[in-house]
Amino acid sequence: MARIACLFALMALLAGCATPPERTPDERLELYRAAAGEPVRALSFAGRLRGWTPLGPDAVAVWIRRDRGYLLEVARPCHDLAFSVYLTLTSRQGRVVAGADSVIARRTSGGIGGARCRIETIRPLDPDALRESRRNLREGEVAEQPATEAP
Repeated sequence: MARIACLFALMALLAGCATPPERTPDERLELYRAAAGEPVRALSFAGRLRGWTPLGPDAVAVWIRRDRGYLLEVARPCHDLAFSVYLTLTSRQGRVVAGADSVIARRTSGGIGGARCRIETIRPLDPDALRESRRNLREGEVAEQPATEAP
């Protein structure tokens, strides 16, 4: 029985070593900025998000399709973005326009209210570049590990 407990403890230790350290919101935002294209005036929006990733109080990545995402940076810090359980975008005639529309971050599903954060810039995300940036970051983290000498 003790051997099984030791085996589980060793597996947990190894799993902890395999997990990369958590990035700060600023590091994650820079990763998304590196994978974003030039700003666009507007994006087409059918009224439903596939998902989103909060990137601190100044930005959020939204996915309108599996392969179509945008980096939205807001005009002033929007602290509710990090804690939102429900996110919506305002739009007009199926378009979200930078400078005119907003991200609405709600801490509870449904209902009214929530922080309304005006969208300052819209930048399309390149999913392949984003995956490559993440991969390079993981490889860089592994490469930065200090070398150990054999006993």
